[in-house]
Amino acid sequence: MYILAIVLLCASVRLLLRKQIVTMNAEKRLLFDAGLVLLVLVFPCLVWMAYFFTSVDFRRGAEYSDTFKQRYIYNKMKLFDCRTDGDCPPVNDDGLIAVRNYEIPKPGGVKRIVLLGDSFAAGYRLGYEDSLGYNLEKLLGGNAEVINAAFKGANSTAEVEFFFSKVSRYEPDFILVRYRIDDIFSLDVDYYEDVSWRIVDRWDALWPKALKSAFMKKTFFAIRNKYEKYFFGNPDLVLQKELFEPFGRLREYAAEKNIEVMMISDYCPEKYGGICEAVEKMAAENSWSLLRLYSIDTLDFSAPELRIPGDGHPTGRANELLAGEVYKYIVQNNLSPARWSR
Repeated sequence: MYILAIVLLCASVRLLLRKQIVTMNAEKRLLFDAGLVLLVLVFPCLVWMAYFFTSVDFRRGAEYSDTFKQRYIYNKMKLFDCRTDGDCPPVNDDGLIAVRNYEIPKPGGVKRIVLLGDSFAAGYRLGYEDSLGYNLEKLLGGNAEVINAAFKGANSTAEVEFFFSKVSRYEPDFILVRYRIDDIFSLDVDYYEDVSWRIVDRWDALWPKALKSAFMKKTFFAIRNKYEKYFFGNPDLVLQKELFEPFGRLREYAAEKNIEVMMISDYCPEKYGGICEAVEKMAAENSWSLLRLYSIDTLDFSAPELRIPGDGHPTGRANELLAGEVYKYIVQNNLSPARWSR
């Protein structure tokens, strides 16, 4: 139907301009026809782009379908795309980064730390033994298990939702949250990106490859820029929804189960300083421990040798050093893992 519409539209335009076309030589007619076909192909794409960008409204809030929730929150079996992400850590039957499935109920004597976070905590583009969870478990030794429940693309809401849907049943004794400033990005950002992907999928065979790539690139940055503007215009509202509310659920759970929570707060660029201040305020109000990476004088986690070239994710060496800092903080502050028998 779409191809028929293109043919009819091209024929109609040629009919309207037949007097001008007759005066053209063969070369100009060929260029005219090629330009006409390209215009007819591109025009619907441009209409879609204009409609899509004007429909993105973070004030309204998105309605998440069950399919969307399965893809972005509950079903994290596909944490990485190993065709493009380099080395991928093993994933167990529950979508956790692990070389084995964990026993339920928890065996007697076993102590469990659950690690929440995004790709920085998950070990993006790294092997299992380069991950933060593996290195921390190795330092703790004894009967400790570190369950890595982090995943690529997570934000605060998704991390906490995934904890309650998949991870809480493992009966954690300690919760470790590796928090980064872009965790404040709403799931609405993923929602609108998902919408844009479905537009592309629907018309995939008809869009010129270059236009499709331009659309996706433009979409990616436009959505994020629009959300940033929304955040800076409504910081208190966004922080309440994307920080205090999801972690409020975690606070209630931890208090009920008498579980200690520790947060790792990443470096904050100056314009995002309000996020780090809010994280520190929340940690203090919740009586959670807080390790500030940017306050460690002996280590610079932004150093080139501690970041994967091109994307800034931590290297295996960076995760090894971070695990050491986490372990040292736990011991110095006599947190519960430091009291577990080795």
